[in-house]
Amino acid sequence: MRHPLNFLLTVLSAGLVASAPAQIPQKPAAPAALPAAHDAPDLPFRRAPMAQSSRSIVVPLATNVHLAFDALLLRTHTVWQGEPLNLYGPPYTGTAARFVCDITGTRLWGSLARSPWSFDAVTAEADGPLTRFKGHSTRGGATAFVYELFPPGDPSVGVIESPRLERVGEHAVIIRRFEIAPLTRRVRFNAHDEPGDPVNLLGASGAQGIRTPAGVLVAVLRGLPGGSFIPLVSTAPVTEFLVSERDGKGPYSALLTNSVAGRKVSLRVAIAPSEQSQTFEIATALCADLNTASALAKQLAGPLKPLPTPAKVTNPAPVFLPDPNFSDTPGGDDFYAIEHFPIPKELKLTVAGMDFLPDGNLAIATYQGDVFLIEGTADDPKAAKWHRYASGLNEPGGLRVVGGAIYVMQKCELTRLRDTDGDGVADVFECVSDAWGYTGNYHSFATGPLVDESGVLGALITGHRTMPEITGMGWCLKITPHPNNTGEVPFADTWRTDPFCSGLRVPNGFGEFRGDLFMTDNQGHWIAANKLNHLQFTNFYGHPS
Repeated sequence: MRHPLNFLLTVLSAGLVASAPAQIPQKPAAPAALPAAHDAPDLPFRRAPMAQSSRSIVVPLATNVHLAFDALLLRTHTVWQGEPLNLYGPPYTGTAARFVCDITGTRLWGSLARSPWSFDAVTAEADGPLTRFKGHSTRGGATAFVYELFPPGDPSVGVIESPRLERVGEHAVIIRRFEIAPLTRRVRFNAHDEPGDPVNLLGASGAQGIRTPAGVLVAVLRGLPGGSFIPLVSTAPVTEFLVSERDGKGPYSALLTNSVAGRKVSLRVAIAPSEQSQTFEIATALCADLNTASALAKQLAGPLKPLPTPAKVTNPAPVFLPDPNFSDTPGGDDFYAIEHFPIPKELKLTVAGMDFLPDGNLAIATYQGDVFLIEGTADDPKAAKWHRYASGLNEPGGLRVVGGAIYVMQKCELTRLRDTDGDGVADVFECVSDAWGYTGNYHSFATGPLVDESGVLGALITGHRTMPEITGMGWCLKITPHPNNTGEVPFADTWRTDPFCSGLRVPNGFGEFRGDLFMTDNQGHWIAANKLNHLQFTNFYGHPS
């Protein structure tokens, strides 16, 4: 028996009522229609680019109600009723003719493309504070977003935002629960930021309405003593800068812009300083008319209630077994060992990265966004056991095991995965770094991570064409863990990201040897041939981006 690190494993795909409210502008006309792919209804989340945000995290709150969260601006940008997210791009449809995902159904509500958080500000147009997305979790069967706010001159403020759906009669009510760490100064949050007009909902404490083109939006604040919404109305045009591209091959536009005219309403919540953590909820639903909205608001108003019992029951992850009809074909020689590995028939395995865990099990990331763990790789491959450890990731470009933990390089971020409840499935997805621009282009690959002898990580970002307004394109980024990182408490560790070298086009492979870093690049406009680069600090490798 050979230890798994002593042979090269080859996975074979064959075996393996006021003035007229504003209208939300539509994105540019899409190319020819393509059949979209859809996730299974039990997928806890999907990271994918949408026109509203290239760093979208879509959560199915019910089989036909979905919420899309913007991990860049920390806002709920779209809530809709209908089919799951339409997935486009090579991993899902096999073509690059279209790559920005969209929705089919009824848009219920959303928000303008600006930060909803602010300190010491009183206008809807005020700039938000510096923020950092820390990641998200699916513990207990519910998805929660974890992030930090940085008030000027004060310690960071942690926030956990958890969306869920409750049925109240015939209404689908979206409830966003916020848990905020102690505050030394007042923070303001735009719970809603929509084209429309404010309307009063009489007889319901903490309630406010917005008349939108789709109906009357009901918002009810619960959990803040004496709290209420402050409706701020603006008629000034708002230009949304979206880090997203037009679908298809062109004309290219790195930054799409939308000009939103007409009346807009921001429902602002003021959260007072406190030495204790604070929890509050915002319940939102769309109604057909004002009378229905007022009646529903009275039902939703009241004190904060305990969270419902999680629906998820911790069970072992399903096991997949290799194809019993697989027949091994001898290969290799004395210097290059090849061991064929049969793949379960149920799995579509397009390998994007793999590495061994300390216990000898193999972790594999796929281009479709799954991570599988394989037990028994050192023994008979036909007796190996496979199970899905994670799913819903954004087109991984690599996987490494560092310090016993699985790191996956998504197009939008480098992520550390954890299983905190012991059921064999990842439930914590920590953002190690997302310090580069990402437009959602099918060609916006991120590969890695490289790992040097000191544990510093490297991210290789595609620079397929010149877009100076998109940060980090064509760079190798150095990601350094904080000296106090322990890896023990979810979302507690931090990393620093710095430029290392530039001029890369499309990094296709990477590796380390005796402390030196290497990558293979793909030819292009400025790169006449594929080449192997020895990556060194401050060097430029030929491709302007």
